[in-house]
Amino acid sequence: MIRNRIAVVLGGLSLLVISCKKDDDVVIEPPRDMLEVSIENDEAIVSFLETHFYNYDEFANPVEGFDYQIVVDTISGDNAGKTPLIDQVQSKTIKVKNADGDEIDHKLYYLIAREGVGANPTVADSVYVNHKGSVLSTGVVFENQMNNYRPIWMDILGDWKIGSVMWTPNYEYAAGVALGYRELVVELKASSGDVVDNGDGTFEFADNYGIGAFFIPSGAFYFQGSGAVPAYAPVLFQVNLLLTKNIDHDKDGVPSICEIEYDATKGQVSFPNCNDTAYPSYADKTCTENLCD
Repeated sequence: MIRNRIAVVLGGLSLLVISCKKDDDVVIEPPRDMLEVSIENDEAIVSFLETHFYNYDEFANPVEGFDYQIVVDTISGDNAGKTPLIDQVQSKTIKVKNADGDEIDHKLYYLIAREGVGANPTVADSVYVNHKGSVLSTGVVFENQMNNYRPIWMDILGDWKIGSVMWTPNYEYAAGVALGYRELVVELKASSGDVVDNGDGTFEFADNYGIGAFFIPSGAFYFQGSGAVPAYAPVLFQVNLLLTKNIDHDKDGVPSICEIEYDATKGQVSFPNCNDTAYPSYADKTCTENLCD
């Protein structure tokens, strides 16, 4: 079995965090209509998929030393006969609420270049990934844990963290990964789970993890932009799902996936609260009802 020795890196990603500051000299434009942008984004993604291909021949017939990284290129010249991505991707439609609470359809596209042999994560799990995120229209990379081969653990759902306001406990939600990423990473499978903990911050795992690409409209990512991601811009993620593990956020013996309500047809999560406290059941160890039963 081929194995990889990986240093564990814990931390957040720029794709998870949006920081804002007040500036009296900046005029903030009101957001565009989400339905209008969703239609534009879908047209842009479909156009990209129709005119680009990935290195599927290399995945089908890997030579020694192949790095199993997805390479996307334009269909033209010597590549004129390549199969376009539009014929190889799958899709799913989710509902995203706009500022008025209206549900707007957003179509997500994803490519499975290598399925993986382990388990699919749930939307309440933790995943250990390599990935690279780029703006679809320009190719500008805004997130990259791929080339330096330093994966990170990500809490897909997010957690409730206790802080304080005037010395009074205050629970705040620490959001997980962006909505579109969350809904697509669960389509990949991790490695076989035969993991060896080396006891020194590194571990080994089988080289049979899932590899894919996600094409995400702005409404399911950064609608009004953030950092290097422009407003209303679709993005592309290339993802290696190395490992996944179930999380019990409140350590009450019930997996968090069994303490939330998840509507997969809409891509929406709601948070039951068993005793009407400041934080939901999956973050409250006094709430032990298992909704999976």
